[in-house]
Amino acid sequence: MLLLLLAAMMSLLTASGETDDNVLWEGEVDLTGSSWSAYCTIDVNKVKTLGAGDRIAVTVSNASKATSSWPSVNLYTSSTSLGIQYPFWTEVDNNAEFPITKENYLTQANIASIAENGYSLKLSGAGCKLTKVVRIPFDPVLWEGTTEEFNWKEMYTVPEKLVGDLVAGDIVRVTVASATFVSGSKWPQLRFSSRSENSDRKDQYNTVALQNTALYANGAALECPRTVDYVVTEADLSVLTEKNSLYLTGSSITISKVELIKYVEPAPTTKTLDIVTTVYEGTTALTNWSRNYEQPTSIINSLQEATCSRFLSVSRVPTALIRNCASVGAQANRNMSVGHAITLVLPMTTPWNSPQNKWLL
Repeated sequence: MLLLLLAAMMSLLTASGETDDNVLWEGEVDLTGSSWSAYCTIDVNKVKTLGAGDRIAVTVSNASKATSSWPSVNLYTSSTSLGIQYPFWTEVDNNAEFPITKENYLTQANIASIAENGYSLKLSGAGCKLTKVVRIPFDPVLWEGTTEEFNWKEMYTVPEKLVGDLVAGDIVRVTVASATFVSGSKWPQLRFSSRSENSDRKDQYNTVALQNTALYANGAALECPRTVDYVVTEADLSVLTEKNSLYLTGSSITISKVELIKYVEPAPTTKTLDIVTTVYEGTTALTNWSRNYEQPTSIINSLQEATCSRFLSVSRVPTALIRNCASVGAQANRNMSVGHAITLVLPMTTPWNSPQNKWLL
C-alpha cells in the first residue's frame, strides 16, 4: 500500500513538472480572446538553459474559432516576436481531439535575440488555452524508423530551421538499411539535394544535387546496413542558405536513421617537446678560468626564440643564454671539466612549427 502511495505521489510530481528540469512552464492561460493580451512568462533561469537546436513544445488543452479565425500560440521576447508560431486552426477545422502538442526548433538567431532581451521569453496567442511549455534538448538523431524502397522520391527533409544554422563541417549521417541491385533496372544510390520554389513556375523547383553516393560496386549492392556521411562544405553553404532546404532522395534503397552531427571547433593544441641539442662536444683544455669555449652568436640568437628551462651539463654559459632561461641562476663555471659537453633541454610551450620556433625546422 505504501509503495502504491509513493508511486502515485511521484506520478503527480512528474505530471506537474516539479521534478523535470525541461518543463519550462505548466498551468493554464486562457488565450481564447482575440486581443493577444494574455500571456505566460518563462522563468529567466530556465530560459538560460535553452540552446540552438532545442525544441520548444507547446501544449494547448482546447482551441476554437469562436473569438479568433486563426487560433495559435506565438513566442516573444520582452520586445519582439521570435517569428515562431504554433498554429491550431487546421486541427479546429478537422475537429481534432485535444490536448494537442506542437514543437518548433530554436535557431542561433532566436537564442541571440533572447539573450539581447535579458533572457526574457513569453508566450501569447488567440483562440487557445495554453497548459504546458517544455524544452526538448537538441537530439542528433533527427529521424529513426523504416521507409519503403524509393525511386527518386523524397525520403526525408531536414527541418528548415536546422538547415539555416548549418556550418561548414557539420555532418548529416544517414543509415542505409538496404540496397538492391538489378543490372539494367536497379542502381542503388543516395542523394543529398537542396531546392527552392521557382518564382516563374510554382509547380517546378530549382534543385541542386550536393552529393550523390553509389551503393553498388562490381555488379552488386554494397552490404547494408551502412552509414553514408554528407559533410557540409563552405561551397555548399551558399546553396543551402539561399534555398534553406536539404533533403534526401535515392533509388533502390531504404533508410532507417538520419543524424545531424554538429561541427565542434577543435581546441588549440600545444606540443611540449624536450629538444635536446648538443651545441658542442669535444675535448677542450680548460685553464685558469679563461674563455676556452663560447657558443656561436647564431646559436644564441636562435635559442632566444625558444623557451629554455634548464641546462643538463654546462662548461661555460654565455650571459645572453642565461637571461632567457629562468631556472639557470648563474654560470656553472665551478662544474667545468675537460671534455664536458654543453647539452640544452628546451621544453617548448608553443607549437613546434610556429614562426618563433623556426630554428627547429
